[in-house]
Amino acid sequence: MAVKLPIWDQRMMLLMKHCIDTEVCDNKADFLISIGMQPTNLNKVKAGERSFTIEQIAAAASKYKINVNWIFGLESEMKLKKPVSTITLLKDAVRSLEAEYKQGK
Repeated sequence: MAVKLPIWDQRMMLLMKHCIDTEVCDNKADFLISIGMQPTNLNKVKAGERSFTIEQIAAAASKYKINVNWIFGLESEMKLKKPVSTITLLKDAVRSLEAEYKQGK
């Protein structure tokens, strides 16, 4: 019978596959070592005998720029959105105000 893994383990497995498919990592061992996990522990995760640790999840999120909320199943976007600079927000606000002002004339 297949073991139902917690969402964070499922998502970490998806992330590992994504990193290999996009050639960010060479293989599973490369990914696992990069987040501080011994490759020999992967079978224990797959069997539901252990989980990725918070430290390993944080390392993966940081190294691969992944949305932690995605890992825990709280959001649907895997990648972090690029932060919008304050100046860009201000420019957008000014454009919006200018448009309103022109409509009001």
